[in-house]
Amino acid sequence: MFKKEMYKKIKSKEKYGFLIYSKASELPELWDEIAKENCFLKREFLGFLEDVNPCKQRYHINIKEEIILLDYGLKIDIFTFKKGFSLKFPINIVGIPLSVSSKGYSYMDDKGDILSDYIKKTMKAVILLNSDDKLKLTKGHTLSDFELSIRWSSFEDYLKSMRSHYRYRTTKALKKFEGVRVEAVSRNEFSKNLYRFYEEVYERSSSKLEKLSIDYFKKLPATILVFKDDDRELGFVQLKEAGNKLYFLFCGFDEDLNKEYDLYLNMIFHIIKYSIDHGFRLLSLGQTTEDIKSKAGAYEIDKYLYFSSKYKVINLLGNIFIKALSYKKQSQSYRVFKA
Repeated sequence: MFKKEMYKKIKSKEKYGFLIYSKASELPELWDEIAKENCFLKREFLGFLEDVNPCKQRYHINIKEEIILLDYGLKIDIFTFKKGFSLKFPINIVGIPLSVSSKGYSYMDDKGDILSDYIKKTMKAVILLNSDDKLKLTKGHTLSDFELSIRWSSFEDYLKSMRSHYRYRTTKALKKFEGVRVEAVSRNEFSKNLYRFYEEVYERSSSKLEKLSIDYFKKLPATILVFKDDDRELGFVQLKEAGNKLYFLFCGFDEDLNKEYDLYLNMIFHIIKYSIDHGFRLLSLGQTTEDIKSKAGAYEIDKYLYFSSKYKVINLLGNIFIKALSYKKQSQSYRVFKA
């Protein structure tokens, strides 16, 4: 545990019991303890993001109460989840400066009220993303997360466990992928063509946040699988391991070939196969494309966003616009497996 005497040696701004840092390298070791299993909130990963995706990150830690949070600046479209509307507004985000479903804060025990009060008192205008906690802030919905518990010894067992309708659908898709090779490439081999696939997926997305540079893919220690037919690249997926959990982070693919190969669906099935073959217990398939992931057997985890401002007028506007900021769930529940 972090020694009390070391507290006096820390030079940083302080507000309401929180120390504020601008560099992850300056954070005390206690930060990682409070982050717990959230690999995207660890100091090493945050330092990596400073390098590949700098966006005025700030790190807040309350040593006494054992609370941490990360916020960063971003100009967002407040109607991100509403088609036909657009209004970009500079705001702070409490979250990971990366399009993942993990939280940008953590605390020991039940300290949500202290976190809420700190945000209310200090932040001009902030959206807190991907929460699964009850906080005393204006609440809305954000994109749900989708996870799959891995309980099969092989991909064949996964198929056998499906109800007939879903097994037929899966088998039909897999036939379109016969002859496609899957190759693991090093991050240094991540090509401009693969990055172009990522850019195309990003531009098609209806829920854009930050766009990552090619350096992100070239520098992050992660698994990159490339799908090829002969020498033609069809697409790729990026996967990150964290103990017994596998995260599907990003992908890119040739939209013109999606129907011919059932490309995106087959990429999801291959990620599931990869997680089974490599002994993972839990697969995080992330947010978006809810229907496809649900029909592959993933279960939905509700996620919430919160809005707050220390200014009363902005707070009132936030209460009015929270519905515009919120995401309306589109997924349905499916009985994919026999039991």
